Amino acid sequence: MFGVLELALANKQYLVGNKVTLADVSFITWTNIALQVLLPSEVDAKANFPAVMRWHQSLLGLPYIAAALEEKQALSHRRT
Repeated sequence: MFGVLELALANKQYLVGNKVTLADVSFITWTNIALQVLLPSEVDAKANFPAVMRWHQSLLGLPYIAAALEEKQALSHRRT
């Protein structure tokens, strides 16, 4: 999946158009999980998927994305 995202983001800042859309917001949670759990530890994500990592970091830097992810994490901790 990272390969597909890398191709999609190779020449643009966001997945659709020139601003953050629901497509970006939908994928940010998935990429967080994939980076932590699914991507083998020997894979250097920054070296192998630079466009994905640039996009991922730029989204995490947006206050409303960071706040939403923090709220999601807090809610998931309440369930356990």
